[in-house]
Amino acid sequence: MSTRIPGQVIGTAGGSLAGAGSTFAANASVARVGAEGERKSAAILNKLAARPGGPSVLHDLSIPLPGVRANVDHVVVSGRTVTVIDTKAWAGAIYWTLAGKTFRGLKRFVVEGKGGTSYPAEKRTLLMARTAYAKHLGIPEADIRLGLIIWPTGRKRHNTLLLAAAGNPKTVDGNALTVGRAGRLFGSRPADPTILTALARLTK
Repeated sequence: MSTRIPGQVIGTAGGSLAGAGSTFAANASVARVGAEGERKSAAILNKLAARPGGPSVLHDLSIPLPGVRANVDHVVVSGRTVTVIDTKAWAGAIYWTLAGKTFRGLKRFVVEGKGGTSYPAEKRTLLMARTAYAKHLGIPEADIRLGLIIWPTGRKRHNTLLLAAAGNPKTVDGNALTVGRAGRLFGSRPADPTILTALARLTK
């Protein structure tokens, strides 16, 4: 009888935000909330990896492009399929997208930070990562899927039925994400070892 070995967990979730408000977050408070969201996502993804025959999960990866400082929060490797996942901590509200512009309620979803004005739902980091990882791994971009996990920062719930973030990632409310659902969304098979080794080199 063969033994089904659990997947691996590589890297530390929230590493780039912990104490790094001067790089990726508008301020220390935003960094703290963002890091907590990443850790909550990781707790679920790590349980998925711990299942016998489960996928492998990596946290806090660089994007292999010269001069790019942006990071990827999580990657799930299931077979030869790679899912690149971003975690966000946003206030509970109705989020919707029209003509490539995303709104929170009736106002454009915009954040003012030390780096200027940004549009969190419209950032193309996941798209950039997909292209870079496909080249790094030598696999088709079609084998790299995108995911977005959103955690509410208050008691009000999210409504993201009309949200179309850049790249149209599979979007899920963190409070509704279970280990089983994560497996259905992101994959539940053992990781291809060659792909896993190549991605592990990108963890910080």
